[in-house]
Amino acid sequence: MAIKQIETAFLASHSKVSLPERSRTHHQGSNNGDTIPNVEVVAFDHADVWHMTVKDKKAFYGKKHLVTSGNKPAGEAGSAHKRMDDTVEPVCWHPMSPELYEDLVDGFFVKLVFDLVAQDMMLAWVSLKKRVAYVGITFTAEGTKMARDWLFEKMKVLFQNEEI
Repeated sequence: MAIKQIETAFLASHSKVSLPERSRTHHQGSNNGDTIPNVEVVAFDHADVWHMTVKDKKAFYGKKHLVTSGNKPAGEAGSAHKRMDDTVEPVCWHPMSPELYEDLVDGFFVKLVFDLVAQDMMLAWVSLKKRVAYVGITFTAEGTKMARDWLFEKMKVLFQNEEI
């Protein structure tokens, strides 16, 4: 049995894509390949992972799109884990790393991103830092406002950094 561990991104261009070779900053290889090896899973406590309460997640995803995760936490077989409205958890349980998005944006000389399922806002955050235009489709109007507010707070923190 094999698990397919491939994600796909689509590239749109007004003409045939012919890019100069550029080495990746965070991963092996260059933009001439079609695979990025050794992409690590982002830890839930990573500084760029967006967290919110279960109540806010319900507003973000809406009743129609909210998919609840399992009720049994790892290591506690047989006991049910009750998620309360004030429980804080990641907005998306499997976010991509900002380093991966940085390699994609830099390697393909991206000028505009259309994120058709904007959830964890990691691509939006990288786009903002790289000054790349970003259009993200969220599930609800409330989700759009929440994402915008979260990104604005992250930008305020970034601008307070004297090293940039």
